Amino acid sequence: MSLDELINSVADAGLLPFFLFNALISCIPIPGPGTAVCIACGLLYGKFYGTIVYVASAAFGAGLQHVLGRTVLRPFILKMLSKERANKVTSLDKALTKEGPLLVVLLRLSPVMPFALTTLLLSLTSVGYVSHVLATIIGLTPPTFVYCFAAELGNKAASGEVGGTADAVMYGVGLLATAGVTWKVMAIANKTLNAAVDQDEKKAA
Repeated sequence: MSLDELINSVADAGLLPFFLFNALISCIPIPGPGTAVCIACGLLYGKFYGTIVYVASAAFGAGLQHVLGRTVLRPFILKMLSKERANKVTSLDKALTKEGPLLVVLLRLSPVMPFALTTLLLSLTSVGYVSHVLATIIGLTPPTFVYCFAAELGNKAASGEVGGTADAVMYGVGLLATAGVTWKVMAIANKTLNAAVDQDEKKAA
């Protein structure tokens, strides 16, 4: 069974199974499945409701993974980390102490590493559970909305719901404007995040 078939099968089972499925997917530290589920949310529920469903379920999964990373998974994670990555976690923790939840928002906005891997690393730092979940929701919302918007637009175009050239142009301009703003915000987030961590690494050196 392909990933698309699996997503469609879970979606057919209802909102709750789909919600829990994405929560589980968000805990797998590989890129790809999360994006596919995000697009599926846009196709199934539209840009607004789809964004809510995806962000809420991913944040739920991140919260669960945060708890596991602080408890039963912690010894395994520490064993898997190389010395260089362990130093990176230390620098990240120092930056988090100074910047607070804002840095978690920037981490979620910046596509520097898979979502689940970011969650595992954050579970090793001093960031609190509530701050982690709330910052995840804020940071995930802009890129998720872009994916859901694009999926909804593609779905409407395929089904003939886009009523003529004027509607197509309006939707297209809206999507491009939203994607452009989101890309700019993500670029700024990436730059700010790297500067914050690099600054703490230099101080430690």
